[in-house]
Amino acid sequence: MWRGILIGLAVLFALPAWAERRLDHYPAFASKFVAPRQVTVWLPEGYDPAHPLPVLYMQDGQNVFEAYRAYGGHTWGIIDTLSTRIKSGDLPPVIVVAIDNGGELRGREYLPQKIYDRMPPKVRARLAKNWGGKPLSDQYLKFLVTELKPFIDKTYATQSDAAHTSIMGSSMGGLISFYAQGEYPQVFGGSASLSMHWVLDNPWISTPDDAINAPQVIKAFDDYLATSPLDPATGHVYMDQGTETLDAHYRPYSLGVAAAMKARGWQDGPHFSSQIFPGADHSETSWAKRLDIPLNFLLKQKVVASGTLITLPQVTSKFVIPRDVTVWLPDDYDPAKAYKTVYMMDGQNLFSPSPYSGADWGVAETLPKLIAVGKAPPAIIIGIDNIPERTREYMPQKVYDHMPPEYQARIRAFEDGKTPNADNFLKFVVTELKPMIDKTYHAAPGPENTSIMGSSMGAHIALYAQGEYPEVFGGSASLSMPWLMADPAKDAAAIDADAATVAAGWQAWLKTTKMVPGRNRIYSDQGTVGLDGLFTPYEAKAVTVFRANGWSGTDFHAPVYEGAEHSEKDWRKRVDIPLVFLLNR
Repeated sequence: MWRGILIGLAVLFALPAWAERRLDHYPAFASKFVAPRQVTVWLPEGYDPAHPLPVLYMQDGQNVFEAYRAYGGHTWGIIDTLSTRIKSGDLPPVIVVAIDNGGELRGREYLPQKIYDRMPPKVRARLAKNWGGKPLSDQYLKFLVTELKPFIDKTYATQSDAAHTSIMGSSMGGLISFYAQGEYPQVFGGSASLSMHWVLDNPWISTPDDAINAPQVIKAFDDYLATSPLDPATGHVYMDQGTETLDAHYRPYSLGVAAAMKARGWQDGPHFSSQIFPGADHSETSWAKRLDIPLNFLLKQKVVASGTLITLPQVTSKFVIPRDVTVWLPDDYDPAKAYKTVYMMDGQNLFSPSPYSGADWGVAETLPKLIAVGKAPPAIIIGIDNIPERTREYMPQKVYDHMPPEYQARIRAFEDGKTPNADNFLKFVVTELKPMIDKTYHAAPGPENTSIMGSSMGAHIALYAQGEYPEVFGGSASLSMPWLMADPAKDAAAIDADAATVAAGWQAWLKTTKMVPGRNRIYSDQGTVGLDGLFTPYEAKAVTVFRANGWSGTDFHAPVYEGAEHSEKDWRKRVDIPLVFLLNR
């Protein structure tokens, strides 16, 4: 009865292949710095001038949208990809600006001037000869930054700051995209370079010896990075390659430049990604197939009204399937300081509206207010996305083990016949995700500085996480805790029997944990309307169990909110209470 609401998954709406194709064409965009060329602007479905959007600039505009103009008749397929992902809520709406290349001048416009300047004289002479002249990239970037971008920002409703402005390209277009961010990081907050043509030379004329050329290119990039204002604390750089055709040359270069960048502070994660795709060749067809990955990297890096929101796309694990993780950093975040952390379940609904309730938790609004008035210290929020098997991951495994066989069968029926997978989920959180967060964002150590929170089924796993790892999580908060783990019984007698069974299972598990009142803290609440009203008998029995085991009102806070329902709309109204409870220790 309540299962569909608890699943917490967005419904994906399929789009027809044509999607939304509003394209504005500027056939001969004039410039003082480069020859005129076509600029094409794509606006997403529902574009509203009253709501500014991020902007993605793309090179080789002929190949971006329209097959009849594209090299070999193959485009990036970005309209279909973006339209589908935006419609599903997986990516924010974005404006795409595709800039045609300069034809015969493409190589010169896309060859980074300051990389060229750092190559040996003989190499510079060869590059100038093979490309038909010296680089024109600095003039091209002046066109982008001082002419095209101001026009786009004036003509369309854009979020014009660097945090919402990205640039992308492939091959030589990858080179100029990286260089654009390196020269103008205050303009382009992120860049994506697919099959970046590290070789630098004209592949139609010359294929240098990689063993000789690669060290020279790597040194040029490293020397350039030493002088570039590009900052690993604020910039977002993505680069990739395949292994076939022209891409087969690139690995020595990409490995060397990635190592140089890491030595300068660029670590794998939300700020830097260097990928390799075995079997992929150097073509629009291959770039279209993996377009999702750089789009995730660029467009899920965003700034909320207060604090900074960073998405770690598809975090991998030995224990569970990949999923996105979102990190919220408070205003004035300082890497030299250590921060308390709160891990939160159902990360999709923390900062973006749930498809069920139309609301989010309001954490990015509530926590800054608490910090400002001194009710909570600055803290980092880590939102962990759920997956289709959400109930299996959130169902407390060892509590299940203590239930009688007939009740276990009801739990399995609730999970499509499968047993819980919570222990593997917690291994992911504790042994893989948390160490990465601690290292990357300077989390304060110890359970007194680490908490975990969730609602509904996410409330189950939050309490269970603290019970299984009390040395990691010193506090847990469970909003609208169901307790019963299966569909509720119908009549009063059956409800009483179920409540006793559930309480006995939690009691048996509680006896096995090493949680200690005082060192550990538990918050568990509920409303009284709708689903929350169904949980009241189970909540009452469970609270009695914890009280009998020494958990006082100070260490086990169990408020009831009259009139509150089972939804993000009501959780956001009271999220300040568990945040204060967890963070003030």
